[in-house]
Amino acid sequence: MIREATTEMPSPFPVDPLAEFDPTEEYRRSVVNGILESYNSNYDFLVEAIQNAVDAIEDAALAKLPGPYLLEVTVNLKDNWLGVLDTGIGLGAEEIVKAFKPYVSLKQTDEMRTLRSVQNPYRGYKGVGLTFLAYGTDDVRFHSKRDETLIKARMQYGHAWATGERDDIAHVDADDEASPLEDMPRGTYIRVQFSGSTRPRSLVHLAAEPKAWGAIVRTRTAAGQVLLDRETIAPIELTLHVISGDGEEHHDELDAAFLYPHLVDREPAYRFQDLNAYFE
Repeated sequence: MIREATTEMPSPFPVDPLAEFDPTEEYRRSVVNGILESYNSNYDFLVEAIQNAVDAIEDAALAKLPGPYLLEVTVNLKDNWLGVLDTGIGLGAEEIVKAFKPYVSLKQTDEMRTLRSVQNPYRGYKGVGLTFLAYGTDDVRFHSKRDETLIKARMQYGHAWATGERDDIAHVDADDEASPLEDMPRGTYIRVQFSGSTRPRSLVHLAAEPKAWGAIVRTRTAAGQVLLDRETIAPIELTLHVISGDGEEHHDELDAAFLYPHLVDREPAYRFQDLNAYFE
């Protein structure tokens, strides 16, 4: 057997495979769509917005910022939008810009990790929730206040760009609408507009009664805390505002705790199949 001579070339290693990586617009679309495809529930917008709000409120309490620790959920069935306000730790202008980027989380700072410890982890930390809120719809408002500075941002046509229906890149612009945070010491406000291209298309198709929305908030989101033998990090004051299809306003103060079936005010008590049918 004749062995051929082998010329040994200089090794190219070590090498960073992403060093010369230049993401194209199509790649950015692909990344965003990969995130959007992981959300498949009609309640995802509500779940993500409230999850971030509860994490922010807990951060404020752990950082010894004074209360009240408010969480206000607004469901506007007439104009088909959803709003979530919290008086949590709030964000600055640079943080807001970063927060819209995929896989960028602002929660895992060394200070907050120390304050939270392993017993009180964040509910959301992957850095995709706000990307979903921004690109899962064509109109999202994001206001945040910290150190008496209020930043109001708005992003439109994010979903249309992500799906290729629109070529123009969706930008985060200044929002000129009045903010409910103006009279608050700090916090964040997110408002999502629903349409024929969102999931759900219409909020009223999920539930038309304020009481049903109260049950949804307390059973499907982080506002319905399951504490078991733990104490709550922050005494959250949970308020639900529902604007019905005819414009009538309903306001309810809710317990920021999970709505267990045995706590439902109903005679006879709910059976499992009752609850299942209730939420379908």
